[in-house]
Amino acid sequence: DAAHPVAARPTLPPASQLPPPSNDVPAADPLPEGAEAELISDFVTEGLDYLEQAEQALLVLESNPDDAESVNVVFRAFHTIKGVSGFLELHRLTDLAHHAESLLSRVRDGGVVYTGTVADLSLRSVDALKALLLSVRAALKTGVIEIPGGYGALLLSLTDPGLAARLAEEAEHGPARKIEA
Repeated sequence: DAAHPVAARPTLPPASQLPPPSNDVPAADPLPEGAEAELISDFVTEGLDYLEQAEQALLVLESNPDDAESVNVVFRAFHTIKGVSGFLELHRLTDLAHHAESLLSRVRDGGVVYTGTVADLSLRSVDALKALLLSVRAALKTGVIEIPGGYGALLLSLTDPGLAARLAEEAEHGPARKIEA
């Protein structure tokens, strides 16, 4: 029944105790112990709605990278998903949303220009968060949250210490272009 917690599952440590991001991410996580199915189901629905709005805003940003309201829409989607997933102990969602939110915060605060790299990371973050939310929905029946392929690599990209330097370089000189032979 949706009003009753799902069966007890092993719980993950808080996000602060998870190992640093790497490509070596488990294929699945257990649904948090004592998770309330109705709350999680509502969160998934609302999270997907926020991500739909974020996708629309990202489309606007492709043609108008200075549109502050669109940046705010994307930031709010990541921020809301981070907060609610943290409350629900959905640590992989929290971690990814946190790092995506941090990137958009830097755009919002004017520290980074919305360019190709930011656009790519933002779109990839929206796609990964959607996949994770759908996996959480499926986990209400299976008890197992499947981690989407590419999750570890995306987290590494978002947390790369060299990212700030590349973004500054891109803002000054434009995105790096691959030269085809």
